[in-house]
Amino acid sequence: MAREFELRELLKSQSLDNVQPSAFASVGGVVFPDRPAAFDLADFVDVVDSYRAVHVPTYGNSIPNTTETSTAFLLATKTSTDLLTVPDNQTYRILGISVRSTSNFEMTAAALAVDGVNILDLASIDTLTATFSGCIVNNQFDLIITGGAVLSFASSANPNDDVVFDIVYHKLQQ
Repeated sequence: MAREFELRELLKSQSLDNVQPSAFASVGGVVFPDRPAAFDLADFVDVVDSYRAVHVPTYGNSIPNTTETSTAFLLATKTSTDLLTVPDNQTYRILGISVRSTSNFEMTAAALAVDGVNILDLASIDTLTATFSGCIVNNQFDLIITGGAVLSFASSANPNDDVVFDIVYHKLQQ
């Protein structure tokens, strides 16, 4: 039977890049497939099952060997800085953010923000930074940032000295 592998052969050279939204505008067709269409439907089932077997069990889990560190700086003349920008089509889990400086860099209240929206009030930043370093986020926060988002830090007043932020994160399956 010639149609037996027709759909499977067509799918080998296709990608979603070539699909036009107008292709989904037409509705219709048989509700109960005829005998030749049953083979095509079986191919679709195989495609869906293969994708599901590879991707679904790993959604939201860490990708092994992707833990990275990033460093950002807040100059004494500024009150805010971008800590991390997540590339498109990636998702990061923030494992920790620490601050350090060469001197006592006490600050007043501060906040972490994603795309300019405050997500974590750091009213205790003054206490955490009264010495030479402190941890402002740890893995108990479960802070997840998705593609295109910018994680930033802002304080209500300039620090006494330049501040270094160390960010530890890893990538998640999506």
